Amino acid sequence: MSGAIEVAASLLEKYVYNGYSRCMFLFSDGQANVGMKTRAELTNLVAAYNNKGIITDSFGIGADFDTEIMKVLVNVFGICGSAARLIVRGKNGAVVTKIWGDKNIVAGASLGELYFDNRRSVLCEFTTSGTAVDGENEIETLTYEL
Repeated sequence: MSGAIEVAASLLEKYVYNGYSRCMFLFSDGQANVGMKTRAELTNLVAAYNNKGIITDSFGIGADFDTEIMKVLVNVFGICGSAARLIVRGKNGAVVTKIWGDKNIVAGASLGELYFDNRRSVLCEFTTSGTAVDGENEIETLTYEL
């Protein structure tokens, strides 16, 4: 398993394409019988590549694959979702006029893959009518869904 991970990671490090994720898919029975053999060693290996922006997805195959080791490899980077989009809409008379970095306002902002510890920023341009709700000092201008 460790050999396959290292070969795949070296290819992903060698061939970098801007705007694309670097992701490897590991199909294995989870039996680490050559190279690194412990969960800790494999977890550290996957974590090191994850810190370099290389994502590992693992798939267990065979009748007796090691479920625990395959789950450990996936949970190293804590992916929560992929192909995520943030839909931003104006509220109380506000109109979103631009989402920086994205061309289609209706489709929303592309966030790609999301991890448990990610923080993302989306820069929006909008116009507002400036009408506040009675008794409030602020205008709520945006609503969003993920």
